Amino acid sequence: MKIQKNEKGNIAVFALGAEIRDMWQMMDRMAEAYYQGCFGLVVHKEDLPDGFFNLKNGVAGEILQKFSNYQMKIGIAGDFSAISSHALSCFISESNRGHSVFFLDSVDACVQKMIKAK
Repeated sequence: MKIQKNEKGNIAVFALGAEIRDMWQMMDRMAEAYYQGCFGLVVHKEDLPDGFFNLKNGVAGEILQKFSNYQMKIGIAGDFSAISSHALSCFISESNRGHSVFFLDSVDACVQKMIKAK
């Protein structure tokens, strides 16, 4: 985990390859970021649990609800241009219009969006 400091606070950035297998590992990452004084964290799309992008199974909802409950921002960095699911595409677009969950193409884009949303 790398901490990016900025004028609004700290954001934890997890390296590509820091795999997250389930909600509990994501909660561990959130706690680790929180204890380092971060208001948000960035993970890579490829490191999310299997099924995260299948909205029917509830994995994404379960994980992202925790971020909302604990008022922690999350950025998910990756290429989302090839998404074929209309529901998932709408979910990503709606999330990006909000203030706590962002699906963007790069770590830097996630960090900048979090700074603007704080």
